[in-house]
Amino acid sequence: MSKSKYQKVKEFHKAFNYPMADKPTPMSMEMVLNRLGFIAEEMIEVLHVTSKDDTEFSQMYDQLIGRMLLSYAKQAKKERVADVLTGQFDGFLDIEYFNNGNYTILGLDPDAPFDLVHDANMNKLWEDGKPRYDEHGKIIKPPHFVPPDEAIKEEIKRQIENAGK
Repeated sequence: MSKSKYQKVKEFHKAFNYPMADKPTPMSMEMVLNRLGFIAEEMIEVLHVTSKDDTEFSQMYDQLIGRMLLSYAKQAKKERVADVLTGQFDGFLDIEYFNNGNYTILGLDPDAPFDLVHDANMNKLWEDGKPRYDEHGKIIKPPHFVPPDEAIKEEIKRQIENAGK
């Protein structure tokens, strides 16, 4: 039986000494900001690759910030949820659900590409089997690291060729 996506990410966290709870535990404010910062970085990367030039990229970014300000105003009016763990879990589940909707809109099955990304991430370990980090805690890629970009392109090509079959 193959590992689930959750089990693969857990394997990554263990290999790279990232935090993992041994029982259900709410994230600290610092951890939530850290994790959402990673998500924001990926969101901005998607804006950049979608835009045709720097002007459009800047406009798209401004629109995203505007939408986030509207979401902030909406949340600011709500009562605080008493159960932080359930609230955090629900929010991250919603992010995952929306993200799976993004794959549906793209018409791409993420399972095989996820494995490619996981394998590439696990290859960020150095020759001694240990990770290296910069001063901000970001993983330093070893000299042997190969990004999965070409393999992902090939998988997309395969899915396009097999569409409708």
